[in-house]
Amino acid sequence: MNRRAFGALMCLLLLLATASPAAADPAGPTEYVTEIQSIEPFQSAVSVRMIGGDSFFELTQLEPVLIEVQGYRGEPYLQILPDGTIQENRLAPTTYLNEERYGAGDLVPASADPDAAPDWVVVGTGGRYAWHDHRSHWMNPQRPPGSQAGDAILEAVVPISVDGTDVKVTVVSFLQDDPSPVPALAGLVVGAAAAAVMLLRSSVVVAVGTAFVVAVVGLVTFGSVPSETGPAITLWILPTIGLVALLAGLVMGRGPVANPLPRIALLTVGGVQLILWAVLQRSALTKAILPTDIPWSLFRFSVVASFVVGIAVIGIAVRMLQEAFSAPVA
Repeated sequence: MNRRAFGALMCLLLLLATASPAAADPAGPTEYVTEIQSIEPFQSAVSVRMIGGDSFFELTQLEPVLIEVQGYRGEPYLQILPDGTIQENRLAPTTYLNEERYGAGDLVPASADPDAAPDWVVVGTGGRYAWHDHRSHWMNPQRPPGSQAGDAILEAVVPISVDGTDVKVTVVSFLQDDPSPVPALAGLVVGAAAAAVMLLRSSVVVAVGTAFVVAVVGLVTFGSVPSETGPAITLWILPTIGLVALLAGLVMGRGPVANPLPRIALLTVGGVQLILWAVLQRSALTKAILPTDIPWSLFRFSVVASFVVGIAVIGIAVRMLQEAFSAPVA
């Protein structure tokens, strides 16, 4: 790989690495499942569901009706017009509290006023919208004191109206069992075996395959939730960076090179991305519910395997660096 090609590749990796997520608080692993207990009176024109266990409350318009959602202080918060346009009231304190799962009062600007006339701003189209509704999930990172798996830890009502008819959506949230450790242990065993093969052969072929699988897992997970919930772009961008870097390092290793440092740099980048991805997804190993269409056991397996394989890649890069500096000068 000549200097220009190497420089262009490193610039691409840098641009990918500096890409930011779409939102500050996307759906993540959780210990709770919130169920829709009732919609009273029943409305055929609307559909509601929870996304990511208890992370987001989703409202969908099924017929051309006006749907309005009340905020936490009874103020107009959200409305879906008959044509499917979604509008949010920028003067509603609820708008700012819903930006984070555990949204606190310091998120609300002084300009927000629940008694003021609504300042409607279009935030979407298509008649479907999802948001962090704090009435539908436990508002504390810690479990409720004394709670056990299966316990109902909250019951609440999300008030909406459909063409002027008041509707109560009752939700109940349940604490879940801890996840099985088997997928993580399997990832550790398989990852360790792969790492041993890589270190013995000084080969990153297995790491390339791992990065590809992890990138697919991340991409599917990124697309598993609606875009307005702000899925983290790091789900797929990190393993993609790793895959590109490892592929480039693999290609460079097929022939003799005068300077091994570019290959060492690429392998280091690839290994770091696999490790970083696993570290960012570590809560999937301890939380019962994952916001992904990927089988949860495969996701947990991938987290551990990615971490172990990434460590092995770094080990290979370090060994190559030692060999480069210990080689006799011609």
